[in-house]
Amino acid sequence: MRPLLALLLPLLLSTSALAQLGLHPPKADWQRLSTPEANILYTPSYAARAQRIANLLHAMRLRHDQTVGDRHYNFDLVLQTPNLNINGYVGLAPFRSEFFLTSPQQPNLLSNSDWADLLAIHEFRHVQQLSNERRGITRLASYLFGQLGWAGFAGLATPNWYREGDAVVMETALTNAGRGATPAFSSTLRALLDEGINYSYARARNNSLKRNIPDHYRYGYNTITYARGRFGEQVWEDVLHDGASYKGLFYPFSRNLKKATGLGTRKMYRAALDGLAERQDSQLQARAPFVAGEPIGPDYRAVTNYRFPQADGQGRLYALRAGYQHTPDLVRIDPETGREEKVVPVGIQREPYVDVHGKYAVWMENRNHPRYTNQGFSDVFLYDLQREQKFRLSKNQKYFSPSLSWDNQLIAVVEEDVFAGELHLVILNTSDGSVSQRTALPGANSIALPKFLPDNQSVVFYEKTFDGTAIKQVDLTTQEITTVLPYTWEPLGNLQTTANGFVIYGSGRDGIDNAYQLDPATGRRVQLTNVRIGAEDPYLPPDGTLVYTEATPKGMRLRQLRLAATSEKALQPGLPGGLLPEANNAFQRAPTYSLDAYPLTDNVPDSTYASEDVSDTWYGPRLHSWSVVGDAVAPGIGVAMSNALQTFTVDLTGRYNINEERPVIGFGVAYGGLPVVLRAGVNFFDRRYFNTMLTDTSLQFNVQEFNQTAISLTASLPLSWVAGEFSYGLAPSLGVTRFRLGADREGSVPGNFTGGQVGFVAQVLQRRARQQVQSRLGAALRVNYQNTVSEAELGESFHLESRVWLPGIWRTHSFRLEADYQRENTRNAYQYVDRFQYARGYDVSFADNVYCLRMDYELPVLHPDIGILGIWYLQRVRLNGFYDYGQYEIPGFGRQTMSSVGAEVFLDQVIFNNLGISGGLRVSYLLEDARFGNTAGVADFSFVLSQRF
Repeated sequence: MRPLLALLLPLLLSTSALAQLGLHPPKADWQRLSTPEANILYTPSYAARAQRIANLLHAMRLRHDQTVGDRHYNFDLVLQTPNLNINGYVGLAPFRSEFFLTSPQQPNLLSNSDWADLLAIHEFRHVQQLSNERRGITRLASYLFGQLGWAGFAGLATPNWYREGDAVVMETALTNAGRGATPAFSSTLRALLDEGINYSYARARNNSLKRNIPDHYRYGYNTITYARGRFGEQVWEDVLHDGASYKGLFYPFSRNLKKATGLGTRKMYRAALDGLAERQDSQLQARAPFVAGEPIGPDYRAVTNYRFPQADGQGRLYALRAGYQHTPDLVRIDPETGREEKVVPVGIQREPYVDVHGKYAVWMENRNHPRYTNQGFSDVFLYDLQREQKFRLSKNQKYFSPSLSWDNQLIAVVEEDVFAGELHLVILNTSDGSVSQRTALPGANSIALPKFLPDNQSVVFYEKTFDGTAIKQVDLTTQEITTVLPYTWEPLGNLQTTANGFVIYGSGRDGIDNAYQLDPATGRRVQLTNVRIGAEDPYLPPDGTLVYTEATPKGMRLRQLRLAATSEKALQPGLPGGLLPEANNAFQRAPTYSLDAYPLTDNVPDSTYASEDVSDTWYGPRLHSWSVVGDAVAPGIGVAMSNALQTFTVDLTGRYNINEERPVIGFGVAYGGLPVVLRAGVNFFDRRYFNTMLTDTSLQFNVQEFNQTAISLTASLPLSWVAGEFSYGLAPSLGVTRFRLGADREGSVPGNFTGGQVGFVAQVLQRRARQQVQSRLGAALRVNYQNTVSEAELGESFHLESRVWLPGIWRTHSFRLEADYQRENTRNAYQYVDRFQYARGYDVSFADNVYCLRMDYELPVLHPDIGILGIWYLQRVRLNGFYDYGQYEIPGFGRQTMSSVGAEVFLDQVIFNNLGISGGLRVSYLLEDARFGNTAGVADFSFVLSQRF
């Protein structure tokens, strides 16, 4: 079955929509340096980084391939313009990688390693994996289908948990930190094991929309390190090679893992979990007794996460809440009763964050250039807790982690403009957002989480360099910078300050994230907690009640711990020097990757690679795929080419039209290096349709059948942006097509003519929580007008689609209204392709003016999370009830009514652990007779596909 799906995968991939082109700002001046490993594309401010990354890749290829294989294929690496995503990826078709280099602010999000170094090591490991998977049947697929075949067969053979777990091993082995050494990385998994919750392999592999199941990075790292420790560090190399070769054909990865170890994927996963549980139990027994807090806040049944607990000027507790049924909101919580009150929604952010102090709350939200979406912005928003008003304090800036001064007059922010190569600590005025002061920090790779001390003249912050992370303090009056906590590789967490001038922060130095108090004047620190899983986001108000968050099976939940009058008295008796000794966490199995372990980031080679200017218009065209074109009516083969900077694509397809028994050939070119995206194409294909001729005595039906050549040019302006909780899209387009018609076998067709097309798409959607089936608020409009411009009255078509989404009764429900309209006279000599959606259950072959109104109410019914043999996995069952009503006109027969009620049952499923497909059964009960073929009182059954989640 898996090989069968691998044969089908290129079909599915080849029918996917083209990615939006030309996302880079025009001012980007692209440079290139070439190495035996990659062609690295970058802008001038990244020059030093590009050289370091090139050296890291070269060193990894030469010294660190002994556990994956020595094959390598050159690829393109793009160091992106200031897209603020916290991400990087490697992909095929074409073989390229992108790094988004603006550093995350939360230090325990992706470890204490330098962000660019971490990306280089992690993503190049994926390059090594893909290169060594191109063997056996996967290699054959790459010859037959190009890189689409390579990607499809490799993706089916190798589980995603291996890819990401192995890459996390390498980032941990080759740096002084890495996610494997970061307790927060494994906190949810350890919380589950601490309560005896062990999810099945199928659930861990495919995740859940209901249960708090850690992702494949966590499970993968645990499984990889366990097997390396028990069966040898090179155990996975042959499994990867033989699996990608499809030795054994069915379940090749699991079959070859069992051959090497005696354990297939399921048993290996279970053994690794059991091993982690034993290690954790042993460590926890040695750490007892514990100093931990009591839970506070509501106990939601759905997974809900609370972050950044803080109090306002009246001592009321606030936190950022988000979860499987909630989009992010600032909420107010009564610690005594647990009652919760929503204060204000927090808009779309690159990473969760909020700061509350006095009468204000402050945070940052994403914005972006609507056309060049790789140019992102992060702006500061202020919320007045007393007046319940929200203010935008900056526009199109790159401000991160804003925090309020103790007198509420100032805001400290990080300004990281990687495009300009500048890093500043900026002080804003709360009143209007104007810049009060800007301090350059040229020696830092990144800075994070600035916080005012009570004097309102000093700010502490994290500073990250290649030597680790330190807590620094800047005097705003003198601009003097001093070190509060020396550079360290210990996993650090969120940072706060107290009314008496101490710094409260999280650290995983003893193997578990705990809360610490640091005296900036003396450097002395005191450990405040000793918890089982992790005390993150610590906050200590003047009353001495420490509040923090801790991972649980239901999400990150709030806890409070009453400390004694002095922090020293709050310590557990017997802790040497007030601190637990440094230790690895249970998740970290350092000896299992000793073969790879090497302080690479401390010993980066210093080779200098020559660079050159390149054009973003044409650089790097690569013929990457030749594969089957998946189309039920016109299957065939296609060839695709694109460039590394995604400014142009070329495709050539040859198909066979089954209905018309004729070949279809198409050639298209798209270019996105201008404000508009230009698409040109030539298509040779077949047409067949009905048109009518109405006389005084009869209605005549004509069948038009002919060959058609269409030469088209279309210009579109794709715009997309985010603001607050909403994402927006707008795409006007204008096109012209020259039609050449011939070989008419039946009826009469018009001569050659030119057609014009005007299109318009607009959409606004509120973001969704994980369990919400649709957006709870939004609207969409699509308009398309086509007409012949060289000949009068040959053909004309107007098509309008509209959607409105409204909240349902419960948080996860959705109510949707649709109204569609189409006008095309069937007596026109030329008919455009009919794409109208008629009332469900009706089959209408042709119509003049037609409209249809639809109402849908959709809700989730079950979240079973069950699978069968790695072939099929069911995440969710959805139910949609609908009512459709519409009318259409047939010449000579007048207006016809169509209406139906019914239900759709959708299964949100994963096929072969890779392909997310939503489909199910529709039952439509027809309420009106139709002139041709449809009868009232009849139930129509059909299989349907729906958009994935």
